Amino acid sequence: NDMSILGLVFVASCIALVASLPRWHQGKLIHSSDSKESSKDSQIDKYAKEFDQDLDHFNRQISTTFKQRYFINDTFWTGAASQAPVFLCVGGEGPPLDWTVLVSSVHCNDMVELAPKYGALMVALEHRYYGPSNPFGKNLSNANLQWLNTEQALGDIASFHSFISSTHSLTSENLWVTWGGSYPGMLAALARLRYPQLIHAAVSSSSPLQAIVDFPGYNNVVAESMAAEDVGGSQKCLSAISQGHVAIKQQLETA
Repeated sequence: NDMSILGLVFVASCIALVASLPRWHQGKLIHSSDSKESSKDSQIDKYAKEFDQDLDHFNRQISTTFKQRYFINDTFWTGAASQAPVFLCVGGEGPPLDWTVLVSSVHCNDMVELAPKYGALMVALEHRYYGPSNPFGKNLSNANLQWLNTEQALGDIASFHSFISSTHSLTSENLWVTWGGSYPGMLAALARLRYPQLIHAAVSSSSPLQAIVDFPGYNNVVAESMAAEDVGGSQKCLSAISQGHVAIKQQLETA
């Protein structure tokens, strides 16, 4: 009916409004969604590097590799001989990685702020299938997506550890610490658990390590954000979204 259609339209408008809001970090506008140039720069970044990553870390019959993108900042690094640590920012969620990930990072800023104190080498690894680190380009068929999973992503971290250790003459005295929040935080923690001989410690923030099928707690946090006026939300917007979900449910049940 007309009310259901109006509810859906209002929900779409609220979502578009929230998506269009400028995002700020440390007083700076980041990853403006309405800037084509910013989006382009985040995909093709002159500071980005890449290396050959195995498509499959567990099937020796598959020798396919792809170019995986990473970033490195050695500004504060005191060198391998000083036994300085390596801080790895794990990608996998949020704005696309670009060179700012290791300068003023929306992904791992605690890591960036602590690097000078410990003389750390900072690196960031883009998640497979994200940005240019896509083994199959735009061909995202079901067959091609079979290697997009957590175990392969953890294998990427182990392989990257070997690569950086080789290129920078690192030893076992250069301890690695993984950093991440939400899903990357899960990977950071799981990398420590899966490869304790490689990862000395993990800083895992807001990481839903315990999988829950019905997770209303997440929706409650989202609802609070939709109603928060300091990020452009309102109670009216939240009510419209709630009504829209009710309308969608009714449509699905009666279709």
